[in-house]
Amino acid sequence: MILTLLLLALFVTVNAQTSLKEINSRYYLNGNSGITLTQSEIKISENGIEKFSSSISGYKNYLAAPQGKYFLISNQAYDETQPQYEISLFFFNLNSEIVNELKLNASSDLPHPLFKVNDAGKIFAFDPLSFKLIIYDVGKKQEIQLEKDVPFEMERSSFIEVNENEVYVLTSIRPLMLEESDANTNLYKINLNNNLIEKTLIDFSLPNLLFIYDDDIFISGVKFNNSAVEGKTIKLNNQLQTVNSNSFSFNKMIRSGNDFIGLSNNSVIKMDNNLSVKAEYGFDNSRLIDLAADKNLIKILLKEDDTDYIAALDDKLQLISKQPIQINDITDNASILFSDNKMIIHTKDRTYLAE
Repeated sequence: MILTLLLLALFVTVNAQTSLKEINSRYYLNGNSGITLTQSEIKISENGIEKFSSSISGYKNYLAAPQGKYFLISNQAYDETQPQYEISLFFFNLNSEIVNELKLNASSDLPHPLFKVNDAGKIFAFDPLSFKLIIYDVGKKQEIQLEKDVPFEMERSSFIEVNENEVYVLTSIRPLMLEESDANTNLYKINLNNNLIEKTLIDFSLPNLLFIYDDDIFISGVKFNNSAVEGKTIKLNNQLQTVNSNSFSFNKMIRSGNDFIGLSNNSVIKMDNNLSVKAEYGFDNSRLIDLAADKNLIKILLKEDDTDYIAALDDKLQLISKQPIQINDITDNASILFSDNKMIIHTKDRTYLAE
């Protein structure tokens, strides 16, 4: 009887459906503030009291500083009938007090800048067309040109990460044909204390990811080699020297306990600090969209054919459960996270809370 109960406890749950509560907006928590974003409005409340409200039409995005001391809400009033559109930036502190508000113009047929914010109260914008980094502080604007005479290129793969003292920009240089094997990725490190720019050429054909943890820099992507596509992930130290690598290509990395978890298109990899593989779990015929760590569990948001699932893996990456979810607007930009021990899924227009 005891053996039977143990076997039942170890059996993987695949049929039960995860119950989700749909919110007809995107909803975020930052400290004690609840942030509601719709196509036509921004609302921020704290303990049921409204702290900020703005009626503004457009696509909105929420972005928090690494430690959550500041957060940015952007609104893109895109209009395909017009040559330009306006990007509005609303910048708040941890008390949901607005500390900076900016309005930028963007071209309707060109890539817009990539934004990040840090815990020192600065907004950063990297323009992949001009290789210009713009730093916005209260009442101040600073432009740093990372490269001069940059050829026009629409299809760069670019990323930006920040902390209180540094900015990291990773970008491909130009599109490559499959038979080309040139080193094609630049990494820039900008010291915010003296604006010193360090640069190193990375032997990637196309980068997928830039991830910063403490003083370590992780870059993942692909390398073209004799018309074959090879995965590659490297770890660099703060002096931009490569210290470790492996042969996987990840779309996302997170820290979980003392290890790192990488998400590829169809597998999850657990690695130590030197990128050595400790465990791996593959999902056949699936497309993995996002992952998040919850104590000793790893939750995966994935698609199989026309069905969306939430899968749970233990700390050894053994499958515990795989449950279908009823969400109609899951795309590759959807995300999963945990807040106050509750699972939250964000799609383009809605938020779903696990009940």
